[in-house]
Amino acid sequence: MRWRAPRYFFALLQAIAQGKRKLSEIVGATGIPHATANKYLLVLSDLDIVEREIPVTEERPAKSKKGLYRIKDEFFAFWFRFVFPMKGDLEMGRPQRAMDEIQKGLPQHLSQVYERIAADTLWEHADRFLYPHHL
Repeated sequence: MRWRAPRYFFALLQAIAQGKRKLSEIVGATGIPHATANKYLLVLSDLDIVEREIPVTEERPAKSKKGLYRIKDEFFAFWFRFVFPMKGDLEMGRPQRAMDEIQKGLPQHLSQVYERIAADTLWEHADRFLYPHHL
């Protein structure tokens, strides 16, 4: 089983990068069994590559089925969304298809990056944005 690990990690990361965020969607896209996908996603989480976002309203977050996975590093997300699927074309010196996919998908990708940066900025400066001292 050890020799399959890189393939599983790459398949999981590619599925998440392409917008499959629920465990059921990831399993469906990769064909990796549920228990195996869970195990590998836990390793990716431990490595700080993937995180599972759970709604704050969940009473038992660890048991929640509403968790959504995301790739934490934007470079990884870009690479697994645009470069990895086109690796063969790129290695064969045919970059046009990859460029077309990047142009088509970049606005959505960047909107997600922007949302994350905006949310992080709000939390980092909550005292200024959310609880202003000067009203």
